Amino acid sequence: MKSIEMRARTIEEAVAAAVAALGVRREDCTVCVLEEPVKGLLGRLGARGALVKVTAAESKAEVGLGFLQEILGLMGIDGTVTVVSGDECVRYQIEGPGVKALIGHHGQTLDALQHVVNLAASRGSQDRRRLVVDVAGYRQQREERLLAMAQRLAERVARTGESIELEAMASYERKVVHTALQDHPDVSTHSEGEEPHRSVIISYRRR
Repeated sequence: MKSIEMRARTIEEAVAAAVAALGVRREDCTVCVLEEPVKGLLGRLGARGALVKVTAAESKAEVGLGFLQEILGLMGIDGTVTVVSGDECVRYQIEGPGVKALIGHHGQTLDALQHVVNLAASRGSQDRRRLVVDVAGYRQQREERLLAMAQRLAERVARTGESIELEAMASYERKVVHTALQDHPDVSTHSEGEEPHRSVIISYRRR
């Protein structure tokens, strides 16, 4: 956690300056008043401003990273985690010897790991970004295959007019397909079924 001490004319001004210096939101900080402001003679001579210590709580991304590294340690996996923060998600890229064991059958182990990391990091956080855990580029490669498959099947639906149901997918994979085809002029998509058997349906867009 990051902390900073700041002095200003009033407690409020000191807190505002400290929050700005830390680059965080006020609600994500705790404030300790070290010295109350003191008025001097005639309001000026001997005056002393307020001194506060402001501590920024760990961000959702930091909590997620710490939790993920703890899990890797418990599993005896010597992996290096690179963090890439974006507007919609925070991506943890794990590289190193033996890390592919984290993927599992069709990425099921990786999905479970990502789920618990999100649960641990989201508790009490106002940050709505999704935490994505990737291993040796698996998710990126999977997304590229999904995009290619979605376009290929969309063209088939547009040509035949018959709907196609894709295999059951995790929610983030379904979102990849929905996003890829949302502007397609001839097809539409929707999801059907209950988790973990929910799948995407690509349908002909009738005019």
